[in-house]
Amino acid sequence: MMGRDMVDESVITAALVELDGIANAPMTAEQRLTRAKPVLAAPGLTLGDLTDAIVSPALPWNAGKAAEHSLTQEQWQEAITLSGVAGSADLGAFMDLLHRAESAANMLRAGYAGKRSASGEIAWSR
Repeated sequence: MMGRDMVDESVITAALVELDGIANAPMTAEQRLTRAKPVLAAPGLTLGDLTDAIVSPALPWNAGKAAEHSLTQEQWQEAITLSGVAGSADLGAFMDLLHRAESAANMLRAGYAGKRSASGEIAWSR
């Protein structure tokens, strides 16, 4: 597995499924964070485990997200890279960037190409 302490892939996948739902739910950032914190209470699960795992094409969650958005695995990984979610330093940023990955996936599916600027913003072009 990809985590530092070899966290079980099913634990990572379950956490990402739950966090993804929270990240994309209609609520405030504070409400999202309050709902997300208990997810990291799973035995041995850290934010680092999630940020390490999310870049792995072998993670079943990634394949599911690619299929959900009618994207190839490579396109979903591009959405992850463009969003910057793998570089999240705290849970709040991770939740915001997970939501941003969803938006990036939708833009990629619509035929746009994205590029990150030096400031971290995504510039879209056709």
